[in-house]
Amino acid sequence: MKYKTYAKWLLASALLLIPVSIFTKSQLLPTVSGLLIIASLVSYTIYLALIARNLYRSNADKKDIDYDDEIHLDVVGESFDNDDGTSRQEIIEKHVKVGTPVEFRFYAFKGQPACAVLVDGKQIGNIAKKEVKSLRDILSSASAVDARVDSVGVSRQSGLYGVSLMIRAAQ
Repeated sequence: MKYKTYAKWLLASALLLIPVSIFTKSQLLPTVSGLLIIASLVSYTIYLALIARNLYRSNADKKDIDYDDEIHLDVVGESFDNDDGTSRQEIIEKHVKVGTPVEFRFYAFKGQPACAVLVDGKQIGNIAKKEVKSLRDILSSASAVDARVDSVGVSRQSGLYGVSLMIRAAQ
């Protein structure tokens, strides 16, 4: 990130020196200004290269993980609305498909442990009460976790969406 900041400051300095060199009719300032522009371009190029390298590394790391455990869980409570009034059914319809990454948020509900299932920070349901403790144990001991939507379907009877998950964990 510091290279992006360097690039901005160098470019700003160069752009400020151009009018000063014209006003003072200095021969040295245009050269200095040109060097600052080149330095800012180099800094920004380094910044972009570092971003590309980090993206490559993060994707490569995920592919190289040898997952030990794989569990499949159904999401429950998809028919309810969230506390803020948003419809979980609408969130599922618009944002959820097979392979969509999910996150978990553990919390207490009426004094009992509970676990929300989130897609893009929006709750689509919960993990069944009987599965919460085992999921928490798996996640807390895992060195890496990959949790994704395994299937999305619509009930023939109710017309409501249902979601199941695949959770892979490396110990």
